[in-house]
Amino acid sequence: MIVMEPFMDDSVASVSEIRKELREYSVSCIVRTLVQMLAAGVLTTDVQPLISRSTGEVVFIDMTEAKIISTSHAESLSFLDMALASSFCSEMIALIPEEYASIASRKLVDELKAMELRGGGTGSNNLPRKEMLELIQRHGTFLSREATDYIEARI
Repeated sequence: MIVMEPFMDDSVASVSEIRKELREYSVSCIVRTLVQMLAAGVLTTDVQPLISRSTGEVVFIDMTEAKIISTSHAESLSFLDMALASSFCSEMIALIPEEYASIASRKLVDELKAMELRGGGTGSNNLPRKEMLELIQRHGTFLSREATDYIEARI
C-alpha cells in the first residue's frame, strides 16, 4: 500500500507519549509485529512506528530498508542476514518501555503459542526460525522465566 495522505493524524513515535490505559495494547502490537515479521522473514533497520494517541494502534512505516530472508529452517543464514536480524530485534525491543517488560514477555509467549496453534511449530515455517528465536532470547532482557523456557524448548 502506498499512502499519499497522512495515515494517522494523531500519531507519536513512543509508547510513553500515549495515555497509560493504551500502552499495554501498543506493547502487544509491537511484540506481535516483531514475531510475525521474523516468522515471515521480513527484516528492516531504522524501525519507524506510528502510534495512535487515540487507539494505541501501532503501524510501522517506511520499509525501504526491508529485506526478505529465507524462512526455510534447512538453509543457513548469512552473517549479514543475522546482523540485520539482530539489529531489527534490538530496535523493536527498544520500543518497549522498561515498565512494560512483564507484559511484553507475556505477549511474546501468547503470540508464539498462537502461531504454533495455527500451524505446527518451528519446523513448519510457522514459528520464526530457530536463529530468530535465539536472537529474541539474547536481546530480550525483558523475558520472564516462562518466556525463556518456552523459547528454549523450541530451539
